[in-house]
Amino acid sequence: MKPNQLLPGDCLCYSNTSLLARIIQRETNSKFNHCAIVYRTVSGVTVAESLADGFREHELSWSIRKARRVIVKRPNFRVDYIETTIKQQIDLARPYDFAGLIHQLVYQTTGKWIGKGETKADRRLYCSEAVALIYYKLTGNFKFWYKTDPEDIANEYSLFQTFELEK
Repeated sequence: MKPNQLLPGDCLCYSNTSLLARIIQRETNSKFNHCAIVYRTVSGVTVAESLADGFREHELSWSIRKARRVIVKRPNFRVDYIETTIKQQIDLARPYDFAGLIHQLVYQTTGKWIGKGETKADRRLYCSEAVALIYYKLTGNFKFWYKTDPEDIANEYSLFQTFELEK
């Protein structure tokens, strides 16, 4: 799929090349280590993603610059008001959930969740939590959004069509 074919609400799952990304992939036995959600497509593709500086909006070209591979997960469900919901999350300026990465690592290796539950987990968000929370608010999908990692979204085939993004 070409970048100009992306639609608001598409989820991007990345396999990045940084040292931290490779450690995450190795320790969680995952192919993907980052997620973003397509926000706007009118004047170029913009994504919203949670990075060290929080949940922010970035140009697609900047976001994928270190990616070896990016897949597009196009929702099979309606994503009405997706841009409004994403904007609300950006405006909240939630910080990155560094502790959530540790919780996710423990969860991936032991199957035991030690992180926060739904009521407190949305104060800080890592990438796939943010994307899954947006889908949850719109549709009720990803009920356990606070446990979601990039691989969970990448491997979800009943809710999404999957495409390879051409860089």
